[in-house]
Amino acid sequence: MKIKGIDHVLMVVKDMDRAVQFLSGFFETRFEEVPWTSDRIGMRICIDSSRSIELVSVVDAEKTKGLPPIYSKLVTFALEGGEGPYMICMGVDDADEAKADAEKKGVRVAQVLEEKQLLPMMPHFKEVIFNEEDMPVKGFYIVGYPRKE
Repeated sequence: MKIKGIDHVLMVVKDMDRAVQFLSGFFETRFEEVPWTSDRIGMRICIDSSRSIELVSVVDAEKTKGLPPIYSKLVTFALEGGEGPYMICMGVDDADEAKADAEKKGVRVAQVLEEKQLLPMMPHFKEVIFNEEDMPVKGFYIVGYPRKE
């Protein structure tokens, strides 16, 4: 699989407002909040306009129960006081092709997340999260775009 480079870094923060305010000025960027996440999954998610940083903060642990494993591990990390870089997401042109290539190389896929128009700035995309037991580095996944038919 050929990666294009780092797509974004996911960072867990305790105080979303403080983190957004500081990082916006520090990196001279603008964060957009994914509006439905607090109510739907109990987490606030803010993404910078260049898509290189994703901030996640747990705001309602009760609503996070029953989420897929990729989120439940993040929630555990956050609730145990964890803060800082959590995952690195590498970019690829085609998520389905990268998933098939990883599986051919013996790396199991733990989960595939797919979203359409998460925010106006974000097109339809897929994130492929690898099984941690198959990877020498934890917190590594890829994001790509489905092949257009």
